[in-house]
Amino acid sequence: LHSFPTRRSSDLFPSHDSFMSEPYLELTKTDKKFADGTYKCLLKMIDENGSVVAVWTVCTGQGYAQNFRKAGRNVPGSMEPLPQGSYYVHDIDWAGGKDNWNASHGAGLGPVFVPIVCAEEKRRGDFGIHVDFNRNTAPGSAGCIVTTTMADTKDFVAWLRKLDPRELKVDWGL
Repeated sequence: LHSFPTRRSSDLFPSHDSFMSEPYLELTKTDKKFADGTYKCLLKMIDENGSVVAVWTVCTGQGYAQNFRKAGRNVPGSMEPLPQGSYYVHDIDWAGGKDNWNASHGAGLGPVFVPIVCAEEKRRGDFGIHVDFNRNTAPGSAGCIVTTTMADTKDFVAWLRKLDPRELKVDWGL
């Protein structure tokens, strides 16, 4: 049997004040939609000074299920967007090793998956940020944040490496 160190939730999810001078990501919704019915959302990289240094147009969920909810108030298997809340951003997970852009984690996921975890969300999980690798045939996601192009994904990874943000704030205005 393996023994893993016990971690308090406060270790994984520091208080909001601890991020005030740290880079972070922010996800917000626009009033525009993609052709598949998903809302165009803005994923922003914010530096330690509070300045937006990069923005990507992304989506989350399926077009037929664009019901935006707070963490803890959503339905498992709903294919709805990522719940509103604060998420811990984990390290980049490469499907075929670091910088292998030709590998894939599986249908729709692509070569890069960045796991994100919300302390408030107990009903849904396995969320992350990745490219919408099968956008031409099955656009959207099961709730993950998805970039729409490989170019955006590569740019996002470059910024992750540069600033190493550990918090994602999802704000649907709820």
